[in-house]
Amino acid sequence: MTILSPKYCVTCIAILFAFHVSAQNSMIKQFNNGKVKLSYQKKVASNIYELHLVYKNDQVIYKEETDSLVLHNNMEVSDFINGLYKTIESLSDNKANVYIEKTSYSIFKYDKGIIGTFVAISNPTGNVVASNNKDEAVNILNWLKSIEFGKE
Repeated sequence: MTILSPKYCVTCIAILFAFHVSAQNSMIKQFNNGKVKLSYQKKVASNIYELHLVYKNDQVIYKEETDSLVLHNNMEVSDFINGLYKTIESLSDNKANVYIEKTSYSIFKYDKGIIGTFVAISNPTGNVVASNNKDEAVNILNWLKSIEFGKE
């Protein structure tokens, strides 16, 4: 008769849990520009699609509740795309001041003086901000436009 050590049992349970969690979400598409990490995925069990945006791709400070945004439907994705587009367009106009505030995020024009003007995406409190130059923001916008929300 073989007796399994508690350490071995805990390891087996952890592996089974990891398989269960990974089986719940199906990754459809992802994008990463270093400052913003986007993923479009489907929750398999409930057949629900979600678009995840992580403001800072930095595992040292990563806290999902403050560094992430989850868009749950086509309207939320469309609003985010429109806000991002308006902010990108404002970069070429020195007088334009764009600040789009939603309950779960903000998108705004951020002037860093001599360094340049950026598109900033932040959490609701504004304490986590990802600043993207125009090219980076356009790449994010193009990736978002390539998503057919609700489809694989």
